[in-house]
Amino acid sequence: MSETKMIYKKMAAVMSDIKAIGKDQKVQAGPARFNFRGIDDVYNALHAVMAAHQVFNTVELLDYKPLKEVETANGRKQYQAYNLYRYHFWAEDGSRVSSDAIGEALDSGDKASSKAASMGHKYALLQVFMIPTADMQDGDKETHDVFDPGNRQSQDRRRIDAQKERSRQRVILWIRDKGKLDPTKVDLDALISKLDFSKPMLWKGILMAQHPELFPSAGPSPEAEPTEPLHSTAPQSAPS
Repeated sequence: MSETKMIYKKMAAVMSDIKAIGKDQKVQAGPARFNFRGIDDVYNALHAVMAAHQVFNTVELLDYKPLKEVETANGRKQYQAYNLYRYHFWAEDGSRVSSDAIGEALDSGDKASSKAASMGHKYALLQVFMIPTADMQDGDKETHDVFDPGNRQSQDRRRIDAQKERSRQRVILWIRDKGKLDPTKVDLDALISKLDFSKPMLWKGILMAQHPELFPSAGPSPEAEPTEPLHSTAPQSAPS
């Protein structure tokens, strides 16, 4: 009979000694709210156990896609890395088992590839050793809402944003055209921020209620200054 390879027994021993890794880290950026297990949490839990059982790990890059520039929903540019890795787990007799994992990540700078490597390694270790947690749904530290021009939801969002911006510019031009707001007394940006540009027809009604002096046809406001008479009412001196 052929001799049993050591790596199989050692992998089982590592699994039996690994403790659960809880999702103790939290994401609270923007709309994202969830807990997750970071790559450092996995390394801290596995390092001593794998060393005790004399199992070590190497990685092989099987395939990759060139960095791709994408745009998020808020207009920020990000770089997307998408790599395929193969992780080998070795014993001292040279026997090994392998596992493939995909690493995918976004970054606004030069860290997309390193993030992808960390993601691939983290999930390979979690899945190979079936490291338990109270919540088995996967979560990552960062989320990115990537804008897809072909997606109906993205198209609707883009159309609404463009409509809001057109309405905003129209209000700015209209107010400046009227020239009736004293810039020393009215904060134009604050005024515009109160308008609901998702419903373009409402902005004039809001301005009419807050600044009736802009609408002479609606009648003078109580605070409006009286107009000057066409002729002077000062007494005229008698002709000599």
